[in-house]
Amino acid sequence: MRIIFILIVVLSFLNGCEEHVHGPNEHFQPEGWVFSDESGNKFMQIFKGQFREGSNTEFIAPFNELSELISVKFLDEHGDEIEAPDEADYIFDRLVSDSSVAEVYLDSESKWKFQLKGKRRDTSSVQFFVNHGEHTDVHSGLLKIRVE
Repeated sequence: MRIIFILIVVLSFLNGCEEHVHGPNEHFQPEGWVFSDESGNKFMQIFKGQFREGSNTEFIAPFNELSELISVKFLDEHGDEIEAPDEADYIFDRLVSDSSVAEVYLDSESKWKFQLKGKRRDTSSVQFFVNHGEHTDVHSGLLKIRVE
């Protein structure tokens, strides 16, 4: 009877745990964010929680129309630009604090691009996330959106 109980416990453990357990080096952990326009102009760069000198400190959303596509890349621990992870289980997402002011539309063709649309002249904020499976690996912190 004891052997059957042990087998049930072992089989339950092996079959019941489908969630992937990550080691410390299996997370995407950039030290910063880079936002670029369609021309490749890096208009906003955040490194270790601080805007880089000369960087915009807010997004401008055009009133009642979509902005051009904005691309997202990242900065490593040395401040060097790195690409976003390309594995399918990494998801780029956002949360807008007041969606009656502005919206952020993720691009359906490119995982790491988005557009802004102003709904009324005011300010709001957005926070971007890199989700990995069921958890968030990194977030941008709150970034201001101004509608013009």
